[in-house]
Amino acid sequence: MVRGEQGVRIVRAEEQRAEREASGSRAELSWGEKLAFKAEVGPGDLAYFTPGIPHQERNLSGTETVEFLVVRSDNERIAVPWED
Repeated sequence: MVRGEQGVRIVRAEEQRAEREASGSRAELSWGEKLAFKAEVGPGDLAYFTPGIPHQERNLSGTETVEFLVVRSDNERIAVPWED
């Protein structure tokens, strides 16, 4: 399954579906203006963000850890402090 909105493409790893459903490990990606778009992701899923698209990763589990592999095309670190 492929989902694309506002410069983002999320590809679901269908072969990982059972693992994702059995695991207590859940994560949510938010992106866009005011982080208005959201998608739940799991093991094997891929998310591509067009450069300049604000985004945030969040662990939805209170007991399990979530690991993200982040790949960038440059060496510039971009972090924007979150303000409520």
